[in-house]
Amino acid sequence: MHHFNKLGISQSIYNPCLLYRNKPFGIVGLQTDNTLFVGDAEFADEKQNNLKKAQFLAKNRDQLTFDKPIKFNKGLIYTDADSITLTQERQCKNLKPVKANPTTTTSSKGIVRNGLSTHNQYVAQ
Repeated sequence: MHHFNKLGISQSIYNPCLLYRNKPFGIVGLQTDNTLFVGDAEFADEKQNNLKKAQFLAKNRDQLTFDKPIKFNKGLIYTDADSITLTQERQCKNLKPVKANPTTTTSSKGIVRNGLSTHNQYVAQ
């Protein structure tokens, strides 16, 4: 995180992978293989310039617009005049009620797990 402090970006006290800055405005969510950020044009340009300067390999930036949703972590983010929505239809199809008794489950990849406790059923999903 020391690198981010040089850029004036602060770490959230609630989540170490959530970073923010007030001027220029930006919020960054770090993921294992993806980064999602919301920011003003100055923040976005600065972020892009810093990536180039560091010669850091990164995917091209996608910008969410009314006409163009973006894919993120196997979900789809889209917006209208009033809201931003994230849908993960595949994940929703995989959710099942958790049973009180140990049970056998089959994952979306066909892996069978026997005798899962309530806790392990929840973790598996």
